[in-house]
Amino acid sequence: MRVLESSMGCSFHIALVLQLACVLITYPSGASAETLSTGKLPVGRQNNGIGIERVCPPAAHSISCNNPTGNILISGSNTGFSTRFVNLGRIEILYSGVSFNSGLTNNGALLFDPSTITISTLSVGPDGYLAETGDPGDRFIITEDFINQSTRNTDWSTANTIFQFNGSAAHDIGNPQTIEAASADMGNFTAAWQDNFVLGSLQIGPSGTYVLLVDDYDNSASCLNGLCETATNEAVYVNNLTLEDGTTLDLAGKNLYVRNTFTNNGGVLVNGNITTGETPTVAGDISGNGELDGADLLLARRHVLGLITLTPAQLARGDVYPAGGDGAFNTSDLVVLDSLVLQ
Repeated sequence: MRVLESSMGCSFHIALVLQLACVLITYPSGASAETLSTGKLPVGRQNNGIGIERVCPPAAHSISCNNPTGNILISGSNTGFSTRFVNLGRIEILYSGVSFNSGLTNNGALLFDPSTITISTLSVGPDGYLAETGDPGDRFIITEDFINQSTRNTDWSTANTIFQFNGSAAHDIGNPQTIEAASADMGNFTAAWQDNFVLGSLQIGPSGTYVLLVDDYDNSASCLNGLCETATNEAVYVNNLTLEDGTTLDLAGKNLYVRNTFTNNGGVLVNGNITTGETPTVAGDISGNGELDGADLLLARRHVLGLITLTPAQLARGDVYPAGGDGAFNTSDLVVLDSLVLQ
């Protein structure tokens, strides 16, 4: 275990390894982050990888930055970063408690197993993603906003991770915490919980926390089985939802889908309703009514003729040839649908 002194006078227990161009460099015991000649984290410095500094903001005490070639491992420790942190490379947090007190902008890979990560504002860029890598038990504690511009839905993996929003009295209807609705709205079909920015457990609390759903960005979760189009309606998908007493969750007219359990301990849900449970996906059920019938065949024929354009979710449900689908919808699928409906 090492102890690093920040310029703020705080001591952090940290086991921090930087992998720079295949050379492992560790902070010496008792070293100050301000005096390190290599790595220069966590206070206002850059992990430059193989030296492409131009991709990070200029080195300054107001920001710490990990370049695309930088690889940071924090393992078995409790540490914190007092300045805003920008990650363009890879950060792996293992069995640790880490605080980003001035926020984290992640446009790279943020991996964790299992750890508690406390952040003021979590901002994920178009090339960024979050991924749990092993045992369940990961938790993000977010005191401000969750901004998500990610287009990496197939790399994103947080289905077992807890996201706790606890802005408390600092946030009300005039100054809410926000969560980006990043998932393609595909209803509550089973397939919607696959590669679609699913959150494990969403917890709103303690008392006084006000959270608002927003849809400020178009994410790539509208791509399913290789079928893509710009998502016009995006939603939030979670496995579990908990509202603590005295909290408010404002859906702002957006859909929130809860796969397993919704626990309301006295919170308030406004401007919308949640949908609980999931509907098993029926192969060929293009219309989404839970069964395969003539309506599905009609939709398929009109799409093949170019009279209408089906959504990615509809095309994925209609992808029945070969068995299990092949990521494409064409006349072969139409022939199979015709035979299934007429059986």
